Amino acid sequence: MRTLDDDDILALVQSGSRKLDRQIRHRDWREVVAGIIAGVIIAPGAVRGPALARVGAWIVLAGLVFVMWRLYRARRIGGRGGDDPSLSVADALRAEGQRLDAQIELLESVWWWYVAPLSIGVVLLTVGVRGTSWFTFAYVVVVALVAWGVVALNLRVVRRDLRPKRADLNALLAELGE
Repeated sequence: MRTLDDDDILALVQSGSRKLDRQIRHRDWREVVAGIIAGVIIAPGAVRGPALARVGAWIVLAGLVFVMWRLYRARRIGGRGGDDPSLSVADALRAEGQRLDAQIELLESVWWWYVAPLSIGVVLLTVGVRGTSWFTFAYVVVVALVAWGVVALNLRVVRRDLRPKRADLNALLAELGE
């Protein structure tokens, strides 16, 4: 088995870094576009209608802003990561590791910064407009199922994609140290 030299390791890390950047950028843009559309649709509910519906709309709007901020913040950790040509191989691996750790933390904590505020807000908005009924009960069940699905999908990405990438980086760092 051939041992990788520094140039091979750096090329591998840069390739992976660019791919991860594209995936993160596309995800973040989808979230921003969806957030803007949802915000435009929900904003009128924040100033009109029953009090509980207005509270729910404000929670959703604040949640959308918070989601966008969290995505932006997580994307900035570690700078350009392994794609920064000014870094040594070891520093590029460490920076890429920081970026992966930030995305892992982001997706593993999706419940509290993404799902909970938006779910609570849309449920309050719906209950405020429709009152308590079988419809709102069914709506809460659907929201809970969607929330569970979002959390499960994010944890799956961590388990199947990000943790193995992190393990590969750790192996490259270990090989570099030898």
